Amino acid sequence: HAGNTGYATTNGSTFTVSGSGFDIWNSGDAFRLYYQTRTGDGTLTARVASLTPTDPWAKVGVMIRESLDSGARNTFLALSASNGAAFQQRPVPLTLTTSTSGPVVAAPYWVRVVRSGATFTGYVSPDGTIWTQVGTANLPGFNTTALWGLAVTAHNNMLTNVTTFDNVTVVQPPVIAAISDQTLIAGQTLKLTNTIVNPSTPPQTLTWSLASGPTNATLDASTGIFSWRPLIAQSPSTNNLVLSVTVSGPPPLNDTQPFSVAVLPPVTPSLSAPAMVGGIFSVSV
Repeated sequence: HAGNTGYATTNGSTFTVSGSGFDIWNSGDAFRLYYQTRTGDGTLTARVASLTPTDPWAKVGVMIRESLDSGARNTFLALSASNGAAFQQRPVPLTLTTSTSGPVVAAPYWVRVVRSGATFTGYVSPDGTIWTQVGTANLPGFNTTALWGLAVTAHNNMLTNVTTFDNVTVVQPPVIAAISDQTLIAGQTLKLTNTIVNPSTPPQTLTWSLASGPTNATLDASTGIFSWRPLIAQSPSTNNLVLSVTVSGPPPLNDTQPFSVAVLPPVTPSLSAPAMVGGIFSVSV
């Protein structure tokens, strides 16, 4: 869909995306998308460090898109060369794109799209700290697995818009590995080292917490190591516990994992009959 062949390169922290194309607009798009395939909710953020002003409506930014079809449904927080920011979406394939105008700002500037189910919200920021909402859209039935990426169009099929992005992050909920139900005797210590899948790029700081469980159980907030030594008074019992892990976001996203612990009372000790052997009196436990 582009007159000039574009390219995309990265050194791991800075991304250069080059593309021509008539526009990302109306019922079909012509642009370059540098993307990853992602599943579920999350936040896609980038700073547009610079772009080539091939046209006042040359547009770049962050996009979540159902497919590479030119008329695919998508949501796009765009920063233009001269006309500020806009939050765009195509609610139905091959139909017109809708748009909400944002502040009249220019690169360098931060852009963000947040997905929560079928609801998408676009933001901009001058510094990556203070964010302004540009718009929100509900796109029922939007594919759970979609293309998350950096979009560039020159708005001119004869020219090439070379755009530099940095501070690119994808924040998604962590996933705790399943925890099997446990059985132990009161007075014994149960220790679990939990594992997770952390799909955020780059990996984000996680915080663990015990969402539900006995008061004398502990869960290390940074490592996720769970420990519990049930008291005799806590047996016999079946205890339902829920561990939670949260990534700071934005927005804060978390996963929980339930499991149960059956606590058995220790066997009652018994004394043997006393015995006298070789002048030594003894009993055994």
